Amino acid sequence: FFRSTKAIAAAFENGNFSGAKFYFSDLRGASFRGARLRSLQAVESNFRGADFRGADLSDAMFNLCSLRGAVYDQTTKLPFSPEEASLRGMELRSE
Repeated sequence: FFRSTKAIAAAFENGNFSGAKFYFSDLRGASFRGARLRSLQAVESNFRGADFRGADLSDAMFNLCSLRGAVYDQTTKLPFSPEEASLRGMELRSE
């Protein structure tokens, strides 16, 4: 459980955060490349510019979270459609 955590530009690559809870946290620019984030629960947290390329976000929930500028790729398992990802401000990157 992460509450009011400040982890700006933190490296969480390939970590297993399945079922983790991020409440009121600042994760701007954090890298979750290749991480397992299945069933993640995030509430009022800032993921602006975060890197989710190759991450598994299956069944994740982002309530009142900022995802503007967060990136994902074709291998990312999103909890919503690519259209919704775009509406939330996420960017598809191929590199």
